[in-house]
Amino acid sequence: YYTYRGPLIEEARTNLLTRSSEFDGTAWTKSQLAVTANAATAPDGALTADKIVENTSSGIHQIYNLVANTGAVTYSVFAKNFSGSRFVQLRTYGIGVDIAYANFNIVNGTVNNSAGTGLISASISNEGDGWYRLLLSANVTSSTGVSIVLSNSSSEGGSYVGDGTSGIYIWGAQLEAASAASSYIPTTTAAVTRNAD
Repeated sequence: YYTYRGPLIEEARTNLLTRSSEFDGTAWTKSQLAVTANAATAPDGALTADKIVENTSSGIHQIYNLVANTGAVTYSVFAKNFSGSRFVQLRTYGIGVDIAYANFNIVNGTVNNSAGTGLISASISNEGDGWYRLLLSANVTSSTGVSIVLSNSSSEGGSYVGDGTSGIYIWGAQLEAASAASSYIPTTTAAVTRNAD
């Protein structure tokens, strides 16, 4: 559900990520997990949220994308738990440098920790019906990589043996050339710019 807070007036922004809610496609690289498309109702009420589930291998269970952009960026995604206590890590980095990350608990809606060269901020907002929007802002100096990492820990985490059933619902990934987030801008085959209000 949504609570009316008055009119939203925003500047022009661009979502640099393609296929922003189509994580099963080739725009997103998968590692040690499986994606099921359109598996849950998204925050906008449509059946467009995807399900990602870790496999049983030992490794980093993640999905990631790469965009040619430098400077201050804000990366965000909507996430919802479906399999008990669940931590999610967002990472943004420039090829091998300027790594920043934040770990989020999407059961109780908290940021557990955040760190890394270039980190600006990390936050989480409750979007209702179990959905949270996770946000990570950082400075990068080369092409921006962004990832969504399943974690079994509130710490930075990394490699672990998956159970084959745990995972999350995700929707609405966004990367903006700014130090703070704006409202979600859906994309398909190309980046999309929303004009200023």
